[in-house]
This record gives sequence, C-alpha cells and structure tokens, in this order.
Amino acid sequence: MNQCILKLNLIDVANRTVIGSWNLSRKAELQGKDMYGLIISTILDELRQKIDQKITIASIPAFETTICIDNIKNHESYQKVYEALSATEGILELQINSIYGHSICHMAKIKGTINDIMQNFKNRNIPGIDIQIKDDSARLIIE
Repeated sequence: MNQCILKLNLIDVANRTVIGSWNLSRKAELQGKDMYGLIISTILDELRQKIDQKITIASIPAFETTICIDNIKNHESYQKVYEALSATEGILELQINSIYGHSICHMAKIKGTINDIMQNFKNRNIPGIDIQIKDDSARLIIE
C-alpha cells in the first residue's frame, strides 16, 4: 500500500491572495507514477478553472506606419512587391500615401511591430528586395 499527499496553494502574486488551496491524501495499491497521476487528476479540472479566471487576453492594437517601395523600374516590379506586401501576415490595409520619383510610399495599417511585419515579408522569399527599417517605418528597395 502506498500513500501520496499533495498540499498545494495557488496564489495570485500580484494581489497576494490565495486563489485555491488543496490538501489531498490518497492510499492505494499503485506505484508512485500512477499515484501521482491519480492525485493530480483529482484537482486538475478545478485547478484549470481557477487559472482560466486569471488569464487575460489582450488584443494587439493596430497602428499606422509608412512602408515605401523604392527603385521601381516598371509597373510589373512594383505590382509584384505590392501584392506580396499586401498579402503579408500583419498587414491589414495599404494605401498610397505619396509618389516621388521611383518611390511609392504607403500608409500601412499593421498589427504587430514593423520588425515582425518585415520578417513575415522576408519569409515570403521575394528575390531582389532589400529591406531597411528605421524607427517605425520601412523601405523595400528593389535591386
């Protein structure tokens, strides 16, 4: 016969309050590993419920930034980069903001950081694009 004892307090460290408390003892003709599983399964649902009540889900706010496509040689090269950019994870909206010489800048509504967005763009493996990030804006330079 084996005995397994569990004394557990779940504490909210921010408020220094006890969220849950368990004091269990079980005796059975089981090996240690099986005893542990038995005692844990006894409190697992209640423990999950108490933890679930403390989890906060925060949605990352969208914000606007500038993304320019530079060194545009023709409409096809611009269109290729624009389509890849607009399909990039984290880009919610793209609108042309300004055109200057061989550059077109866009006001981009993004979800996440500009670094994350540009990493997602880079992962699309578009050849011949150099990415430069400065502050909260980016430049995609067609080589």
